[in-house]
Amino acid sequence: MNPILSNEFIPKNIPVTYKSIKKIRIILSICAILLYYLINQTNNILNKTYIENGKCYLDPGFILSKSLNNMLINNSLFYHFCVIFASILLDSTFLLAILSWFIYDKYWSAIITIAFFYGIRGFLQNIYRNMVPKDNGWIWYYPNFPSICVNYFEGNDFFFSGHVGICILNAFFAVYRKHYIFSGICFFAGSFEAFLVLITRTHYTIDIPIGFFFAHYSCIIVDFWVRFFFEKKNCEELFEHSKEKIIEKSQDLDILS
Repeated sequence: MNPILSNEFIPKNIPVTYKSIKKIRIILSICAILLYYLINQTNNILNKTYIENGKCYLDPGFILSKSLNNMLINNSLFYHFCVIFASILLDSTFLLAILSWFIYDKYWSAIITIAFFYGIRGFLQNIYRNMVPKDNGWIWYYPNFPSICVNYFEGNDFFFSGHVGICILNAFFAVYRKHYIFSGICFFAGSFEAFLVLITRTHYTIDIPIGFFFAHYSCIIVDFWVRFFFEKKNCEELFEHSKEKIIEKSQDLDILS
C-alpha cells in the first residue's frame, strides 16, 4: 500500500492503490461530462431566455435589494446616515492602517500591495466600462460631509470594488501584524461598504466578491515577491557576515596555536 495515498479518512483494512484511485477519477469524470451534456441539451431544447431584449445585465443583487434601494431614494436621512457612516469607517481604517505601516512594518509590502491592487483595477476600468445603472435606482450624491477616501462624482468605475477591496487589504495587513481586533473592524467595514455600494447601485453585484478575492490575491502575490527579494538578500548578508566571523575565529586560533 502506498503510504502517500492513505489517510485517516480511508479505512485501514481497505488497500488503496493508484489503480483504484484512477478508476474513481474516471467514473467521476464520466458522470460530470454526462451531467454537463444533459444540462446543456436541456437548455437547448427548452430555449430558455435569461436576459430580456435590450438589457445588458440581469443583476439578482439589484432585485433582492430593491426595497432598501427605494428606502434610500425616498428617505434622505437614511441615505445620509449610511453614506456618512461608511465614509467614516473607510477613512478611519485607512488612516489607522497607514499609521500601523509607519510603526510596525519593516518592508514596503503594504504600499506595494495597494499600488498593485489599484493599478490592475485602473487598467481594467479603462479597457472595460459598464453603464451607470440609472434605470435601476442609481443614487449617489454628496452628503455634505467631507471624506478622504470617498468621492461623490458620477462615474462608472465599477469592476472591481475599491471600497470593499481597500478594507479587505487593511484587514489582511492587520492579520499579518497580529492586530486581530483591528482586522475584525476592517472586515466589518468591508461588509458594510459591500452593502452600501449594492443598495446605492454604485457597483454591480459581481464587483463586490471580485474586489474581495482580488484584494486577497494581491496580498499573496506581493507578499511572495517581497519575501523572495528582501529575505533572499538578508540571508545572503547573514551568510557573508557569518563567513567573516568564521574566518576571524580561525585566524585567532592560528595565532594562539
